[in-house]
Amino acid sequence: MNRQNGFTLLELMVTLTIAAIVMGMAVPSIRSLQSSIRITTTANNLAAGLREARSKALVSRRNVSFQSEAGADWSKSWKTVYVNPLPADPANLWKSAEVAPDIVITATPAGGSLVMAGVSGMVQNGAGGMLNVLFRICDSNQSDEHGSDVQINQFGRVSVIRHTSAASCS
Repeated sequence: MNRQNGFTLLELMVTLTIAAIVMGMAVPSIRSLQSSIRITTTANNLAAGLREARSKALVSRRNVSFQSEAGADWSKSWKTVYVNPLPADPANLWKSAEVAPDIVITATPAGGSLVMAGVSGMVQNGAGGMLNVLFRICDSNQSDEHGSDVQINQFGRVSVIRHTSAASCS
């Protein structure tokens, strides 16, 4: 008799069951990884934008405004503009990449604009007072996700800090 090579129905069912179990465990990890990458990318882009605004202010020796493009909502995008533009100045010196729709950015103190002083690079509010600003970046779809903070102090130093617990974003 000829022996036929192949798999029995039972072997195929066991293999498919094992594959389904492994995929069921991997999907939540992949979603969490994607969320973490979106948060890290947004935090790094925001920090780069703040550093760029300060650099533009110091190089041009003019005040530069770093502002949200949607009022006080930083979750869309931001831009850097001269406070008192000259006729030859471009409208936007630098504009961010679009922020992922699930990402939420809150600023403390709240507001849609910071001013980098052109002579010192210090961070000011609209009235000229010095301030430290904290941007909290979280993913609205992931309740167990650790977010990031981007902080700029009154002297213009920017730091990115990863949250140690998911409670920071709840």
